[in-house]
Amino acid sequence: MTPSIHLSSTFLWGDLNKSGPKYLYTRIANPTREMLEKALAEIEYGKYGLVCNSGMSAFTTVILTFVKSGEHIVICDDVYGGMNKWMNSIAKSLNIESTFVDFTNPENVEKAI
Repeated sequence: MTPSIHLSSTFLWGDLNKSGPKYLYTRIANPTREMLEKALAEIEYGKYGLVCNSGMSAFTTVILTFVKSGEHIVICDDVYGGMNKWMNSIAKSLNIESTFVDFTNPENVEKAI
């Protein structure tokens, strides 16, 4: 049996006087994404999985979760422009430094590390 794919960005909220449904807006929760997260967790023998809506949201989640103020990140210099801008503005304000490096040359990466 193939699970259904939910392409909707919003979901029905039956009674506005009651607490909201589990699925209200697809960026918050989506049944299709939850099925994918569960499947990936099972494939990797994990308890949980996390799927982001975009590469930028995945990057931001990782940075804000694992990188601490005062740490340094080495990033490919051919990265998405939004990520470059994010690192040079928001990350700097969080005291997270970054070096953009040509990853096609391993020596550049080694030097940056």
